[in-house]
Amino acid sequence: MSAKTNDTLFIAAGGLIFLGACGWAFLQNSGISSLGETVNPPQSGALYESTPLAVVKPESRQWAAAPQQTAGENWVFDVFTPPKIYYNVETKRFTVTVPRYTPKVIDLTPVEDTKPKDRFGLELVKVTQPLFRLQLVGYVGEGAKAKGNFLKVQTDDVVFGTTGKKIPDLNLEIVSFSAERRKVQVEGGTPIVETVALAVVRDTVTGVETKLDARNRTPEGVPEVTFKLLDGSLRVAKTGDVFKDGPTTFTVGALTLIPPSAEVKREEGVPKVTETKILVVPPPAPPPPPHSPDGTADFARPPAGANAPF
Repeated sequence: MSAKTNDTLFIAAGGLIFLGACGWAFLQNSGISSLGETVNPPQSGALYESTPLAVVKPESRQWAAAPQQTAGENWVFDVFTPPKIYYNVETKRFTVTVPRYTPKVIDLTPVEDTKPKDRFGLELVKVTQPLFRLQLVGYVGEGAKAKGNFLKVQTDDVVFGTTGKKIPDLNLEIVSFSAERRKVQVEGGTPIVETVALAVVRDTVTGVETKLDARNRTPEGVPEVTFKLLDGSLRVAKTGDVFKDGPTTFTVGALTLIPPSAEVKREEGVPKVTETKILVVPPPAPPPPPHSPDGTADFARPPAGANAPF
């Protein structure tokens, strides 16, 4: 078949397709035109008339006076508030006031504290022993060239010296001083070698000699005890001292430095009632409760014997 014949066939087929498309478009346009009728809305024929609005006047009203509230005669309204929490240090109880119109108290700890109250009348503060007015606290060098470091207790001044040095303001003279290496027995172990500094000083007025050791503080005199009385005042005493606090008589017995303790006899009444106790330093008070971020758990301890809200 020639190329000319092919072109003729293609042109004929295209013409048939074109004619078919035109016929389809004509039929579709006729269907659309049939739907284009005019639609008229219904008409009532009456003109629009506005309707006036009726104005309602409020009635005159007299509000009743507010009644007295539960908080008192000067309160004219109630609002919600958190409960009030109280603590009594004498009974060791918490109480809560419920935030309602008719408050009532709820006892959170109904168990009674049956522990007897301590009425001995004394509290041990401390037991101390005065130090000798000059202390050997160290040394410089060794052997014959060594010098001691002496501390004046009252002024905290340091004096360097050796045998023959006088300290006029304390009425003292260093009679001997040495800093030598020697074996020292260790408790529960074998002996060790260390430098031991020792000194002997003499009172230039009384002639009394006192030994000083750099390893330990040298006391002077007997131990003293400090007591706190019921009214908060302090009383310093020694073994054998007798003193009174109102109708009560106290007699101080043996004192111990480590750990601090004091034996005390208490006498009171007619006929006399006697009680003897070994007093020790009471433990420190517990820390205050922590503060919560919003402050709701921020408790404050009221004075002893009184109820106070937190």
